[in-house]
Amino acid sequence: MQCAAGYEGNLCGLCRQGFGTVKPFVCKKCLPKSATIALYALAAVVMLVAVRVLSALALSDSGQDTGAAKPVDILKPLVLYAQWLMVVCQSMSNVPLPPSLAMPLQAVTWFWSSTSASSLGLDCVLPRQARIPVPSQRVMFAILTPIGILCVLLCVEVLLSLRCRSTRRLSCMPRAATGHRIRMHDRFVSLFVCMAFMFLPTWAHAAFSFFACIPLDEEAFFPYAAEAVGLYWTQDLSTQCYAAGSYHKPWALGVGLPLLLLLCFVWPLGLLVFLVISCRHGKLSQAAFRQQYGFLYRSWRQGVYWYEAVVVVQTNILVLVGTFGYALGPYYHLLVILAALGLIGVLLLYVRPHKCAEAGHVLMHSVGVLCLTTFSALTFLPYRNITPPSGYSMAMGVVVLVAHVAFVLCTLWRLLRLIEWSLVMRLFRCCWRKVACGSKAASGPGDSAVPVVGTTPTPWCVRSSFLLLKGCCTCQQPKMASTVRSADACNHGVETKPGV
Repeated sequence: MQCAAGYEGNLCGLCRQGFGTVKPFVCKKCLPKSATIALYALAAVVMLVAVRVLSALALSDSGQDTGAAKPVDILKPLVLYAQWLMVVCQSMSNVPLPPSLAMPLQAVTWFWSSTSASSLGLDCVLPRQARIPVPSQRVMFAILTPIGILCVLLCVEVLLSLRCRSTRRLSCMPRAATGHRIRMHDRFVSLFVCMAFMFLPTWAHAAFSFFACIPLDEEAFFPYAAEAVGLYWTQDLSTQCYAAGSYHKPWALGVGLPLLLLLCFVWPLGLLVFLVISCRHGKLSQAAFRQQYGFLYRSWRQGVYWYEAVVVVQTNILVLVGTFGYALGPYYHLLVILAALGLIGVLLLYVRPHKCAEAGHVLMHSVGVLCLTTFSALTFLPYRNITPPSGYSMAMGVVVLVAHVAFVLCTLWRLLRLIEWSLVMRLFRCCWRKVACGSKAASGPGDSAVPVVGTTPTPWCVRSSFLLLKGCCTCQQPKMASTVRSADACNHGVETKPGV
């Protein structure tokens, strides 16, 4: 069988030298090695910043429960939307998408490329002559990269803490919304919880991919001969699954099986048991406990505080369908994805788990947009000899793209409404004025950041900006009042301010 340029092997499912896997069974000519490494490094930095911001918001918002809508309550459904969109994009790898939709979705996959070996063609930079086969290297890359990101974040936290202690400035330690200093232990726990939430789909896909096998040839009788009878690994169609002497079996049983048990059983069940026991001991209302684990339950209503375990199961099911659905063909694969998204939406409508209705609306709208994307992908598939017109595909792609952009913009608008911008502008004005007049107000052998108050009144910009700038220029998170929505106001659209 003659394969197209860049393909080889069984069913032309392998990439030739100089080509890399960008989607399942899709090869693309390699970029220069330096460009590929730079893109992966940039994506890793973006992901590192995203995890750090999510952790900082969780720490600042979980110290107390005022029943108000917080930024993390809106940001969490947005992250779930991005995770589930990645699963849908991987399921559409064999769908002829129009350019109006294919390029934006490729940009979305770049966001997760630091933990996905198939987004930018990691095969182009992996050593092909190494002892570990390239498909196994791809899967291990997806497993180990999030752990590397966590290690970098932990090192940053340690260095910032050591810097504050070496200068003996306890005021530069991060503070929560309640005003007390956040301990290093609390920051470590928050980073681990947020990282687990962010990278669950990545690890689940890596675990499931060890067992994703598809049949190629059926047994044939003389005078015909079948060359590839049995199940073959989707990561490497030249390798038969669980065959004697194949490298797939030890990798699947040695790495894939423990990871699969951890993600599908230990993780959700352990999370459920942990939250139930903590609730029975009255820990969910304790400030110290909320500081560490509030990200797991503060978004959910009191009666369904354990709903985070349900979200873990939902994500695992979506990844499971997206990974094993290739054997069904693109049409039935997308149908099963659409059914799974529909069940998630029905469960959200029935249970209404969110404490704040606004956060529930964000997650429900995201499920609707993903259902529209999956349904539109079904219409792009040819049926027998009928191919969708290019004009229809282009127009439908624009409609789906507009729906995604509108959802993201509306969600960002909800986030921006939780911020009182007058205080933010005041902070920036203080920073700017400190640059202009701070050097004139500070003198003496002591700390140059402390103003010397003499007979001349110290400028207001110097007095007020020192505390603010310590959070701006070092590692403190300045206390800032923010326009929030109370639990009742969230349902009635009334804005309230703390202390009013």
